[in-house]
Amino acid sequence: YGAYKVSYQAKDTFSGRTTNLVYNITVEDAEGPVITFAHSFQTTAKVGDVLIIPNYTLSDNLDDASAIISMNSCMVPGGEIVEMTNSNSIVATRAGVYQLRVFAMDTMGNITLCRVDVVVTE
Repeated sequence: YGAYKVSYQAKDTFSGRTTNLVYNITVEDAEGPVITFAHSFQTTAKVGDVLIIPNYTLSDNLDDASAIISMNSCMVPGGEIVEMTNSNSIVATRAGVYQLRVFAMDTMGNITLCRVDVVVTE
């Protein structure tokens, strides 16, 4: 992946004339990282329960997993987004839909976002 310069030479055997040709090729990476969860998400809960994003691994077609940036967050009822810094869990403090999110970005800026809704009842 990246920019490459291709050069070649063509010679007309009849006239003996030689032509040099040069062109540039850019190979781009448009494939986002892959998020693989250890198990499925819990999609229902009660107020007071701990909502957990399952452990996951990250992979990419080019980057080593250590080069992939990831972030966990949760959109709580009412629309506020809570960043789950250094955590994979949040306590459900009220009824409604909680959207657990995992964001991953590779070094080329390709993004993968996984979202799972958890319905919390009284």
